[in-house]
Amino acid sequence: MNKLKSIIVAGLLLLSSNIYADQLQLVSKIQADKAVQFIKQNKVSSVILWCSCCSNEPIRHITIEKFYARYSGTENYYEMILEGKDENGNYIKEDIDLAYVFLRSGNQAKCFGQLLKFECDPCTLPFEWNTK
Repeated sequence: MNKLKSIIVAGLLLLSSNIYADQLQLVSKIQADKAVQFIKQNKVSSVILWCSCCSNEPIRHITIEKFYARYSGTENYYEMILEGKDENGNYIKEDIDLAYVFLRSGNQAKCFGQLLKFECDPCTLPFEWNTK
C-alpha cells in the first residue's frame, strides 16, 4: 500500500509541475485580435519570451518582425505567431503563449496576457527590463 501511495504522490508532483503550461497558447478570436491590435497600436518592437514557470528556461529578447494570429485547427481557437530575431540575430518563428511574453513598461517587463487582462499566472512579478 505504501508503494502505491508513493506512486500516486510522485504522479501528482509531476502533474503539478506542468499545471501552468499552455495557459494562453490557444486563445479565442476576440483575444487574438486584441493582442494583435495592442502590438500595432503601441508600436511594440521587442518582447521577452520566458516561461518563468518552467525549470531552467532562459530569457530571450526578441525583436519583432511580424506578430499575427492564425487559426489553430482546433475548435474556435487561435494561436499567436511571433516572427523576429533573437539577441544573437537568429531568425525565429514560433507560436507563443501570451502568459510567457513580456512587454516593456517603463523599465519593467510585464506579462502581456495580464496587460490584456486575460486570466493567467506568469509565475513571476514584473521584473527589470534588461537589454543585451
